[in-house]
Amino acid sequence: LEFQVSYCVPCSTRVHYNAGEQDHAIRLFYPSGRPVKKPACHRMVLSAVLCIETSHYVAFVRSLSGRWLFFDSMADREGLSDGFNVPQVCK
Repeated sequence: LEFQVSYCVPCSTRVHYNAGEQDHAIRLFYPSGRPVKKPACHRMVLSAVLCIETSHYVAFVRSLSGRWLFFDSMADREGLSDGFNVPQVCK
């Protein structure tokens, strides 16, 4: 089984070079068949936020219309000072 590990130059210098390995040199490896160029910049749109703590989760999910929906796994439980803990989503 053959595998390769890639490091950025600072990490390679810090991790790969030590007193016992002075004969090693940095070898740049680029996958064949793909041009070497700066990666394109991508902008993403946040579609959900999920928070989990000990089998209780809350989620903010963006609907297809762009509105944010709130889900709480304990929304049907009462017992807090005001009965429920439902936060507001503000722009």
